[in-house]
Amino acid sequence: MKKNFLLGLGIAGLLLTACGSSGDKVVCSGTAEENGQKAEVKITATLKDGKVDKVDQTMTFSDSNTAKQTCGLLEFANSFAESDDKKLDFECDGNSVTIKNVQDTDEQNLKGMTKDEFITYAQGQSEQISCK
Repeated sequence: MKKNFLLGLGIAGLLLTACGSSGDKVVCSGTAEENGQKAEVKITATLKDGKVDKVDQTMTFSDSNTAKQTCGLLEFANSFAESDDKKLDFECDGNSVTIKNVQDTDEQNLKGMTKDEFITYAQGQSEQISCK
């Protein structure tokens, strides 16, 4: 369930998104919509030795109720985690929800990708994604 939820968030975050790379980071941002809810999404891949080391995703909603519901879903997903190291690391702040250190989706292991592989992966999620 957690991986499917992360996959949905990741795809939603990458849809209708623009990417740009900056030094040791690749930053994707834009507007995503899922189930009629719109959010501004920012996905940051931090590189170490030329490979993706960490991916953080922040979603900013137009109202705090949607953010609270999203946080509730993440807490619910964590209740099914097999151990503490399998739980999602996330932070809720007003209208924003940040999932820290996203490692993989059902399709891809993000950690260890090269910068170009991550950009290719991000662009492959939608024709509307551009990376620089």
